[in-house]
Amino acid sequence: MKNLVNLMIVVLLSFMSVACKSPSATSTSGTVDTAVADEVVRETDAAGNTTTTSTAADGTITTTITSADGTSVTTVALPAEVDNLGSAGGVWRGTFTPDDKTQATVFYKAFITPSRKMVMLSDSEASFVIQGSDMLQSTAFAQTSDGITINLQEYVKENDGTAPVDVVITGNLTPTDNIKGTYVRGAETGSVLFIYDPIYERGDRTPFFYTQSTYWKMSKTLANASTYSAAFNVNDSFKVTGVAGTGVTYTFDADGEILTTAFPAVAADSNGCNYDGNLDIVDTHYFIYNITLVVTDCALAGAYEGLATLEEEYTIADHLHTHYEFMTFGVSDGTRTINNRLTLDYFGV
Repeated sequence: MKNLVNLMIVVLLSFMSVACKSPSATSTSGTVDTAVADEVVRETDAAGNTTTTSTAADGTITTTITSADGTSVTTVALPAEVDNLGSAGGVWRGTFTPDDKTQATVFYKAFITPSRKMVMLSDSEASFVIQGSDMLQSTAFAQTSDGITINLQEYVKENDGTAPVDVVITGNLTPTDNIKGTYVRGAETGSVLFIYDPIYERGDRTPFFYTQSTYWKMSKTLANASTYSAAFNVNDSFKVTGVAGTGVTYTFDADGEILTTAFPAVAADSNGCNYDGNLDIVDTHYFIYNITLVVTDCALAGAYEGLATLEEEYTIADHLHTHYEFMTFGVSDGTRTINNRLTLDYFGV
């Protein structure tokens, strides 16, 4: 039992030192559990003592230390202090859970800039549609010491003629931890929980490399078995242009080394839409970008604005920097939305 007491003291002291840090300082995997259920980690030492750490969706951490003889002790650390006037900037993952339990919980990814612009994309891409998600975009974002209130408009995927629906989130903010409260969507009410994802913090990585001189493509099969496709170039000035999907072309020297590259010419997507826009990073702390698109020559013609982020970091041998596989974005013109996931096809640095 003396050994168990000593083990308890060591673990509790180490736990207290970690609990004072932000999620971004303590994260080792770079991921955040998006489910409402607890995330449980169990570790057993050579003597057979087991430490079980359970992290609830609201940030509460429960630690149970069980000795080899079966005796145990449990401690509970409450989540960080609520600070409704703190920064809500960053990328969050979470849920809308209706009070009507016959309705399904919907998962979302939410981008929030330090200037309080917000775009939410539902996790419902796996269907035969052109656009990836239902999208919500903020029209107002108010913070007081008593709470936060976010007014949004929700756009249905594919712009099927449904007018945007008003949604209001009311809750409390724990910066770099969670947003917890309730929502109202017409007659529907429910609970909201968003958990901060530190993987989208820039850290010491270069914010502009990942978008400068790049070529992105997307393609989807539609319900009628036809294929929709589009391609985009982001140049050195972060100008976004719709281009042909033929890919980047190269010239080589006698040793097979690349001499020059050329992006495809400006062209419409497979629905006849032409695109012209801009991309810029909103804050040096996050991989969140402002994105604007002017669409012409098709049914979606209009001026759109919204937010974008980068997804799925990976490395390449002999490259000192990391890369990203996808760009996820959502924009609206106040009536319709364009949102999708672009695949990186070429980077120019």
